[in-house]
Amino acid sequence: MGYILLFFYNLITPLIAVLYLLFFYLSPRRRLLKKLNKELKERFSLLKYPRLTNPIWIHAASVGEVKALFTLLDKLKSDNPNSDIIITSSTAAGREAAKKLTEFSYLLPLDFFPLILKFINKIKPKMLLVAETELWPNMLYLAGRLNIKTFLINARLSEKSFKSYNLISPLVHLILKNVNGIFCQSESDAQRYKKIIGKEKRIKFTGNIKYDNINANSSKTGEIHDCFEKMNWKKVKIITAGSTWKGEDKTVARAYLFNKRTIKNLKLILAPRHPETAHETAFMLDNLGIHYLNWSDRLNFKFDRDIDCILLDEMGWLNDFYSLSDLTFVGGTLVKIGGHNLLEPSLFSKPVLFGPHIKNAKEAAQTLIKFGGGFMVKTEKDLSGRISLLIKNPPMLKSASKMSKKALESLQGATEKTMQELESLEFRV
Repeated sequence: MGYILLFFYNLITPLIAVLYLLFFYLSPRRRLLKKLNKELKERFSLLKYPRLTNPIWIHAASVGEVKALFTLLDKLKSDNPNSDIIITSSTAAGREAAKKLTEFSYLLPLDFFPLILKFINKIKPKMLLVAETELWPNMLYLAGRLNIKTFLINARLSEKSFKSYNLISPLVHLILKNVNGIFCQSESDAQRYKKIIGKEKRIKFTGNIKYDNINANSSKTGEIHDCFEKMNWKKVKIITAGSTWKGEDKTVARAYLFNKRTIKNLKLILAPRHPETAHETAFMLDNLGIHYLNWSDRLNFKFDRDIDCILLDEMGWLNDFYSLSDLTFVGGTLVKIGGHNLLEPSLFSKPVLFGPHIKNAKEAAQTLIKFGGGFMVKTEKDLSGRISLLIKNPPMLKSASKMSKKALESLQGATEKTMQELESLEFRV
């Protein structure tokens, strides 16, 4: 049955590709096809690929999956100095991100049997690592048939995907039967894989490698301290709200004003998710009567009045401000975005506040709450109250700071575990 499903999959794949292109051509988004001619060579395995030495092939869907590979890639290169690393991605943005990690980065060819076979024969990989959820049938089937050691790393399998894969379980069994190891982000992911393909020893829970890529990059604190001196920010209490979106920035600002009445020398750092929208945040701050400094104006600013807030309208500074804060809030959580990196402040042992919309950071949020290093706030009143409780209670603030770092540490180590599993299966090429 699995072979029949694979056969029909290959029958319809070219038709789906044509319909996909037609859809974009007829839609307002046809501008996305501007680079189509350049991409077709990669999609149809028409490139002349360089000759690679003992290549390790890594496939990652897009930018997020590629970036998560950073630490793992360092270890792979260190352990395999005589191997070239080739990364494929399903998107052009992913391919561009991969260029920062290896000189050999390409779009994955269309998952059509002849094209994938042609691609594999051209690059001749000794090993394939597939990141997260990219279970392309022909890619995995052919890798197995051609005796290429294949591993799913940082593997995820959501409940929704699990139900879908159950409907085509014969095909899933066929494409995964020759996979040498499946190393999962969570125990739940591992259990779902086991339910689909059996409770095999090759399915392991190793953790999420993205947490190993969170590094403390706070090299510009000296310049910030100089600015604090000019603003007379001595012995101040600082709340930094990072990656905020329209709407929640106002909630944070109003919660700040509420607490400013009773907390001496309370200051605010507001960092919009997209710095180009900082003018909208500035308009909101003006309406609330909050005196602020645009960070980009710091060199020409006349520090002749009290400044309540720094509006961070430049990229690359957020970690530095987190490191100098007493309390943090991470945005995309009071609006329906799904949350950004909740654990960046934890690098510097800072308590983390966040809203209820955490679908993109659920594990991080749950871990922070479990350890007592993070707190969910659902309303402006919740946010105001939690700020007041922590800032006015130094022992509680100190404890939350300590536990924030411990929460992050509890989630780290997946890269090492994944490498150990690979080594135990003699992955070296």
